Amino acid sequence: MERVPLGIKKIDALLKGGVPEGSCILLSGEPGTGKSLIMQKLVYNHLKKGNSVIYVTTDRTSERLVEEVKDYGMDYFKYVKNGQLKILDTYVGFVRKSEKGFSYADIRDLTEISIKIEKLRRELEGRKFVEVYDVISELFIWNKDKDLVLRFISSVCSSGSNKSIALFFVINEGIEDDRYINSIKSVVDGVLLFGVSEDKRWFKISKMAKTSVSTKKHYFNITEDGKIRIL
Repeated sequence: MERVPLGIKKIDALLKGGVPEGSCILLSGEPGTGKSLIMQKLVYNHLKKGNSVIYVTTDRTSERLVEEVKDYGMDYFKYVKNGQLKILDTYVGFVRKSEKGFSYADIRDLTEISIKIEKLRRELEGRKFVEVYDVISELFIWNKDKDLVLRFISSVCSSGSNKSIALFFVINEGIEDDRYINSIKSVVDGVLLFGVSEDKRWFKISKMAKTSVSTKKHYFNITEDGKIRIL
């Protein structure tokens, strides 16, 4: 079975080399627990390997995202310029048009987002690529029909599983009703939970398709330069 590594050695070792290819993975936890940084590291690791990435950002502009990761030694813009990294900005998508190599969509229009995602997938046809959705909590905040958001996530997952090598969704707990998060957990192939106990960040693998894993907590810290250290 082909596996898709996250690029963080100890986590990949726990996952027997990475998540199964073609799977949809949820990273869930309260804000500030390290989920997005781990995804940003995953993105950069795949870009350096020569893979492509579709990155859907909902809680920050594409420019802010590129600047933030630069502080941790990750040059996203280089890969935007060469076409490997496709950023779909839904944060300001309702007031801006595509420019500077970035794409934009209105976070309140799930149909438009779907169309833009399919367009980016076609642009990457024939290449290996991963998809990252960070964070899907904002979709629930900006769209009144929560069931429509669930159908959107399920559709993106099912349509992308045979096109991208893996899809990753980040969600903040404590913002929406737990039943929506639980619905997503039931749809995806794998769930990584994140939290903080006694000022220590931790993660655990709640479930992972086609993989025998331990569900115990693993503690980690984040250094000032953005390195992830598993304790």
